[in-house]
Amino acid sequence: MENAEILKQIADFGTKLEEALKSSADKKSMDALCSEVNKYSEQIKQNAEMHEALKKELNEKIRVQAEELAVLKKHEDAPLSSIESLKKALLDTGAFESYTIDGVEKQRVKASHRDNGVSLSIPLATIVKSAVDMDTSRAVRPGGSPGMSIGSLTNYGMMREVVPTSIYPHFSQIFRTMPTEDKYFGIVIEDTLEDGTAVKKEDAAGGKSSFLLKTIEYKVFDVCADFRVHENTLDDLDYILTDILTIGMDKLESKLDSYTLNTSGNGTTSVIGIRTSGYFTAYDTTLRAGKVYSPNIVDVIKNAKLQANNQGKLVDTVIMNPNDIAEIESLKDLEANSVTLAGVKLDQAGNLAYIYGLRVVAKTEMTEGSLVVCKSDSVTFGVKSMADVRIGYDVTTDFSKGIKTIQLKSRVAVGIGSPLGIIYCSSITDAITALTNVSGA
Repeated sequence: MENAEILKQIADFGTKLEEALKSSADKKSMDALCSEVNKYSEQIKQNAEMHEALKKELNEKIRVQAEELAVLKKHEDAPLSSIESLKKALLDTGAFESYTIDGVEKQRVKASHRDNGVSLSIPLATIVKSAVDMDTSRAVRPGGSPGMSIGSLTNYGMMREVVPTSIYPHFSQIFRTMPTEDKYFGIVIEDTLEDGTAVKKEDAAGGKSSFLLKTIEYKVFDVCADFRVHENTLDDLDYILTDILTIGMDKLESKLDSYTLNTSGNGTTSVIGIRTSGYFTAYDTTLRAGKVYSPNIVDVIKNAKLQANNQGKLVDTVIMNPNDIAEIESLKDLEANSVTLAGVKLDQAGNLAYIYGLRVVAKTEMTEGSLVVCKSDSVTFGVKSMADVRIGYDVTTDFSKGIKTIQLKSRVAVGIGSPLGIIYCSSITDAITALTNVSGA
């Protein structure tokens, strides 16, 4: 019974009671009234208990719902994995449809889009991260060896040191990445300190500033890579994702690696690299010249690190051709025994990981017989736009074979840091010769 109805009946009963008392009702009439009072009292009691029970039930439902909403919100706030982000971006294009095969739901490119192609944009950071997240057993490149974490006990506690999991990383995993909104990307570096005491007069040229820092602007370039798949691949979105995150990203980042090591960029029509003249410091063959008995490539690397340190720059990376790394691993003593050199550290799988504290990075784009010693902030990639993924035919496709092309494109500037922190040795052989102590003294 509703509360309003009960209250109305109680009011009516009050009126009856008042009239009965005024008319000096007999005992029978009073007993009937008392019975009615008890009935209403029981209904009021039951209604109160029911109200309390409903209140508790409602509170419990609210609590459970709040917990479910908290879980959902936590899931929504949690960042998507790399492959989830890319999959969502592809699905959001509207070019895919769902279908079921053997009871499993899959997604494929719609028939209407197979000739027109698929185009989308996703953050470059998402794709770059995905290349790092991929299982090394599925990597396109070699060198996906297990890594390890070690440490040294100091007065400040255990200082953690990470031995790299691979000597074949892409530069996007070593150097910094920053967003840029302009068609140029600015890098602030230290410059030569000059006397700027001359006072500028009106309508006259001013003196040079003594400010030590200067900004260099680097142009944003398109970096593109493409690979081909059979049209059947378009029937399985997960397969497409795997190809994009392995084959496609490896080719795109390899192209960026090649630009970073450019030797002849002009900054207008081609990318300036860390081996472009004026953007590095040449290896000093006079440093410790003739002071090392039977030197080798490891001594050259140690000397390049010393040169940077003497210029007030700390370095942490050495970039070499894989053939030169193999040369170090094959070093022998005078009796043709393999040697373990001071300052050389291997990773858990036996790959060359560090040389005198410098992380070893192998790059086939690096000219054999040369090396670069630098710091992980010597290069900064300025990302202007998203990474575009396009799926469709290209002009060289043989339509009869059902081959599709997947293209990845990003707009990136390669910003080079202070030349003092980039030591380029163009000839390891000449550097070894300069270090050699011919007298043996």
